[in-house]
Amino acid sequence: MIYSEVKVFDSIMKWVKSKPDSRKSYLKNLLKSIRWCHLEDKDLAKIKENIYVKSSDFDPKLCCRDKSGCNCSTDRTKQKYFIAIEKLDATNLRVKVLDKNFFLLVNQEIQSDESLPLKLIHNEHVSDVFFESGRKMIRIDWKQNKYRLLEFAAVKSHFFNFHKLFFDEQKRQVKRITELYHALFVFLNNYLKVFFFANFSEEHYNVKINNPLNSEQASESSLLEADDKFILVRFYGKQFKYWAMPTDENIRSHFGLNGRSCLGTVLDNNIYMLTDRLELITFNIDRKCEFERIEFDKYREKFYSNSLLLTANLTNDKVIIIDKSTKELFCYNVKTEKWSSMGRISNCDSGSDGKTKSHDLIAFTSTFLSMDAINACLNMNSNE
Repeated sequence: MIYSEVKVFDSIMKWVKSKPDSRKSYLKNLLKSIRWCHLEDKDLAKIKENIYVKSSDFDPKLCCRDKSGCNCSTDRTKQKYFIAIEKLDATNLRVKVLDKNFFLLVNQEIQSDESLPLKLIHNEHVSDVFFESGRKMIRIDWKQNKYRLLEFAAVKSHFFNFHKLFFDEQKRQVKRITELYHALFVFLNNYLKVFFFANFSEEHYNVKINNPLNSEQASESSLLEADDKFILVRFYGKQFKYWAMPTDENIRSHFGLNGRSCLGTVLDNNIYMLTDRLELITFNIDRKCEFERIEFDKYREKFYSNSLLLTANLTNDKVIIIDKSTKELFCYNVKTEKWSSMGRISNCDSGSDGKTKSHDLIAFTSTFLSMDAINACLNMNSNE
């Protein structure tokens, strides 16, 4: 997730400075990837004074985002969207992308293709969307209008490969650095080891709940996708456990199909969980998972636990419950602590007989998407 265009600039400069003699020649073209109109004036002025930028003879291109011709109309620091997935038939799905106000941006039919590669570092026109509390994932290729659905076992395997690729490589880099400097700088070596353990050690909390949400034997778990990381949570009897950086062993031991799946979502520093007994609770991460219940008796009689979805709207500070059967949305405003009904997701299409038909909703979640890449693919397909 890119939080600001300054981060893009910092990454470019870090790469150039590591080998300036051979990489300075690439700087001018790399600077074109920055969306200058999204920078604040103070940041823009600071970048222009950078000695490398000055020597590159680069003149930042500024444009007005409300005019045609702007090549950076989408602010990539704000690319959290809602995605709804509906089942059309045995193999085809309809995927809809909505903005924070539920305005429809994309309405596309996609076809199943089990041959789609599962490369961890995929192309820009490919998106991975996790749903059902981390138990399922869909990979969408917007360029080909195809998808590949991963069930629980395949999702776990994909996560293990992801974990190995990034964290094992970081460990190897730290090991090489510590070995390199060990003979000359013992202090530096020790410092790096402390840094290593601080970043790769298991961070978790174990909280005792006085009034159990489940029976002593019941177990519920979720693997939640948050900004820059995955979060593993688990209920077991009166215990609630949370892992900020779950290891492979944590996933194998505490995330499985033998227990029930509680619905979960992350909003800022809070984890929101909806149990199969229709109890909505929130755990504050900063306060070592201090928890509280959120009442919603007004709508409880409308819900059935096996037909619900849970997500969050980061921009508007809202937690949203979706009824898959009726496609109704119910919103909890975190700031006002009030519930409201948001109406239904419109998903009726005309059949061959001219009558409207409704499709089964299998997923509705908030996720990070590159809308520039998606729109480019859809425009290309429409022109073929």
